[in-house]
Amino acid sequence: MGMVDVDLEVDREGEPGRIARFLVDSGASYSVLPQEVWRALGLAPTRRMEFVLADGTTIERPVSHCFFTYRGVRAPSPVVLGEPGDDALLGTITLENLGLVLNPFDRTLRPIRARLGSILPTAVPAASPGLVSVADGQVLGVEFDDVAWSADELRSRGSTARRSRALRARSAGSPPG
Repeated sequence: MGMVDVDLEVDREGEPGRIARFLVDSGASYSVLPQEVWRALGLAPTRRMEFVLADGTTIERPVSHCFFTYRGVRAPSPVVLGEPGDDALLGTITLENLGLVLNPFDRTLRPIRARLGSILPTAVPAASPGLVSVADGQVLGVEFDDVAWSADELRSRGSTARRSRALRARSAGSPPG
């Protein structure tokens, strides 16, 4: 797969922005701003964090936050404040905050299919081992303690609380209520 570079505007709240070219790095969580960019924006460190590089090396860098704008969409994101020689990287947290994902086939940024909730029950007994079947990003079914539910069955249960009660009842061998 080739490299993907994109131009984004970065800014500090209430201040003029600056265009920077970023390498999209789907393996990085945080975005990195080169030193000349974050200093021009007037960003200041809010804390320091350790990061593990792809080769296993551990480094420590200051972290701050700023706003990113891509094709009219503006969103806040934490950023690593780069040192001399650090390149501009666009990580997954910034991508997600902008509502974007990297399409590896055509090497473009595309809108993500955002979800507000899950069809999976949230109150499953901790002792219950579970298996979730997923294909093409879609949940096909759930299995807990040898009881299998299809995604359609889970959806038909209604609210999360009702699904959780029904799952516990079904796991216990009684009819759902």
